[in-house]
Amino acid sequence: SDHAVSGAYALTIRQSSAGGQAMIDQTGDFTVAKGRTMTLGQATLGGTAQSYRAELELTVDGQRLRCRAADDMTDI
Repeated sequence: SDHAVSGAYALTIRQSSAGGQAMIDQTGDFTVAKGRTMTLGQATLGGTAQSYRAELELTVDGQRLRCRAADDMTDI
């Protein structure tokens, strides 16, 4: 971070395949000092990238920021 920041995060990963469906939800608060990096959520997944959808939402200083893959992307 280029400045100290704190907030909350929500990571959601959905998997859908012929074998069924699964969902991973991770949430929490975070504080990052200036000049530092932080891993907010992490998951180890099997299968193909095409079977997953991931979304990360950050709330910082009252502002909600959402990161998600475009519909035509398979990289997660």
